[in-house]
Amino acid sequence: MSQSYYDCANVYAHRRNKKKNDWKPVSHNQWLRYDPISDCYLHRHHRTTTVEIYRDKYVVNTGGWDTVTTWAKIHQYACIHLCGRPTPSFVASKFVYWDGFGGRAYTKFYDGIEVGLDGVPFEPKPVEMRRAKPGARAEFYATAKKVRAAVALRALVGEFDNVHHTELRDGAAWALMQSIAARSEGLFEEFIPYGEVAPLFAQRQVQAFGRPRNDQREEMASPQQRLASNINAAMRAWESTKPRNELYETYQRSYT
Repeated sequence: MSQSYYDCANVYAHRRNKKKNDWKPVSHNQWLRYDPISDCYLHRHHRTTTVEIYRDKYVVNTGGWDTVTTWAKIHQYACIHLCGRPTPSFVASKFVYWDGFGGRAYTKFYDGIEVGLDGVPFEPKPVEMRRAKPGARAEFYATAKKVRAAVALRALVGEFDNVHHTELRDGAAWALMQSIAARSEGLFEEFIPYGEVAPLFAQRQVQAFGRPRNDQREEMASPQQRLASNINAAMRAWESTKPRNELYETYQRSYT
């Protein structure tokens, strides 16, 4: 719960007397002081002035102490709404959000940000976003297309309906895809034994709300779904070998 300028004035007036406009303790490791030059109240946590409380705004500063405790103290005095990356497209890690005209709006948090009494930033800056470069994954998609073509008919007739192999690591899935793609094209196309292809149809352990899937309680996914899951795992391994700037481009998005 935030404190207004007048709330701080009331708290400050009832704390034990010290020198005029000096720091007064308000709770453990927290102090409050009135600044007559700026006509605002300053909230200090340990040795860092974290919030400046004006009549019409708050100025927030972590002093580099981006911790749960620091933010808990800040939220006691300032109306500011924070979140992590709303989607993987956002580049920064901490954002201020508010309800804009077209829905939720965001700006990157920075020390010294000014927000109104309703939590809306005074001067929201454009947000740096990331998007995939067109054609950046063409190499991987071409390999995946060859793999799907090589196993499509065999999967259709039910050869991989009941696969109980242990899931492959991401890198092993990508290596197996490359092998299948290379052996299933050209003049020397060969039949790949079931035992070599089946790991691509293994049920992967996925996370659901922080808990691993319990295969004993859930029905096995379809062969197409299991193949898609392993192909996605292989893509993660493939992406890890590429510089990020080869796969993504950044742009600025403004919410004002």
